[in-house]
Amino acid sequence: MSGFSRTVGGVLYEHARSAAVIAIDTSAMIAYLGGESGADVEAVDAALAHKAAVLPPPVLTELLSAPNLQGFAK
Repeated sequence: MSGFSRTVGGVLYEHARSAAVIAIDTSAMIAYLGGESGADVEAVDAALAHKAAVLPPPVLTELLSAPNLQGFAK
């Protein structure tokens, strides 16, 4: 990964360019957690395996407040 650097006030700051990430949506995450199969589940699995997954705040809120996901809490 290439990045850039600059000096501010005599201090060198180096910034790495971020790698690509995948924002996982609620339905794909529910399918993944439920053990379903499909292209979306494979994409979630690959993103998690490569530490390239993010859960946007609304998705996390939906997952934590979904009453039909109580079985995952066991």
